[in-house]
Amino acid sequence: MAVAGRLPAVLLPQVLIECFSVVTSPRRMRPPLSPQQAWTNLRWLSRTIEVRPVPNTMLDDLELVLARHPARGRDVFDIAIVAQMINHGIRTICTCNVGDFRVAGIQAIDPPQAVASYA
Repeated sequence: MAVAGRLPAVLLPQVLIECFSVVTSPRRMRPPLSPQQAWTNLRWLSRTIEVRPVPNTMLDDLELVLARHPARGRDVFDIAIVAQMINHGIRTICTCNVGDFRVAGIQAIDPPQAVASYA
């Protein structure tokens, strides 16, 4: 729906990188895509859906969000996405991991919710 323009969407570089990690991992996807297949798909997505740049203030933004929502280990990657979202004025994220984005000012919805909202 986002590709067809029926659902508003933007991407962040980090989301594309994390997607590459998932779809090429034999531990997470059976069968995994080859790095070339994954890259081809992600480049197509990045040409189809707007990709917002990583803000120059990313580390400062992250520090502010971490002060309110301390994170440990790999959870910092989700908080980094939140920091970038806030910087770009994005308030809603569509994710299969809704629980990872319980942060004040951010609404996390799963794909079925997103589809239902714009159907």
